[in-house]
Amino acid sequence: MKPFILLLFSVVLARAELLRGQVELAGLKGAITAKSTFDQVTRPLTAGDAIREDDELATPSDGACELIFSNGVKVLVAPGTKLRLSMFRQVKMPLPGQRREAGELPNDGSLIDLVLGAGRVTVVCPPLQARSLVSVRTPQGRSDLGREGVYELGFELASSGELVAQTLVLAGALKFTPVGKGKPLSVEANNKLLITSDLATPTQVVLEKLKMESGEVAVRLKSVVFDPSPDTVSPLAPKAVPITPPAPSAGASLTTQPSPSASEQVVQKVTQEILDRQSQTNPSPTGG
Repeated sequence: MKPFILLLFSVVLARAELLRGQVELAGLKGAITAKSTFDQVTRPLTAGDAIREDDELATPSDGACELIFSNGVKVLVAPGTKLRLSMFRQVKMPLPGQRREAGELPNDGSLIDLVLGAGRVTVVCPPLQARSLVSVRTPQGRSDLGREGVYELGFELASSGELVAQTLVLAGALKFTPVGKGKPLSVEANNKLLITSDLATPTQVVLEKLKMESGEVAVRLKSVVFDPSPDTVSPLAPKAVPITPPAPSAGASLTTQPSPSASEQVVQKVTQEILDRQSQTNPSPTGG
């Protein structure tokens, strides 16, 4: 897969440099491990640890974690998931007449390639540079995610022996390319993509495009916040909207709230847009 991705950027790479991006385990719940596919060494992880290329993360049935990429992409890893970071590079383009500081992370583009072996992940893509590509692979094919959007991808071996994958495009769009000679399929926002294939012949993929209700989309968008509290079953499960704190009394000091990150702004933006469209489609019978 890595040679394929590099081939896509052959024109860019003629004038650019690929640097390794940084991935941090920003939060976790339970005993999370990373196994290097290079030397097969498994190590336990703690919050703040760096994730390396070719690390395969494993979350237990009662665990979950959040990954933050240095280009702003956020990945929530659900319980019972195996996810491998195949590649994360950032593109550094030469700027004539300007000097970049040593160690500066480039903002010219990035390449992310993830391999989902089992379980479920949610990927939040902030507005990325034009020369960017975020891909998630399963044995059934590859999903190339849009450079701005929210995507939920799951993959499992069903009790019937079938390989089953479900992809939800909460915001943005993606292109799914099945293994073998199947034709690529574009999936827009508010759509589910159901992929099933027989274990004996995994190259025969059956695609079923399903439309989602706007209410389901809104609920899932609001839940894209990692919560490591012990009573949380899954970081992707819907949570109640927090109660707004009371306004400070006269003379009380006002604490400045931190600005939301780029990925959080994407979630807030698309959530509000969907809620606005929903209210226009189904106005209140009371006129409120």
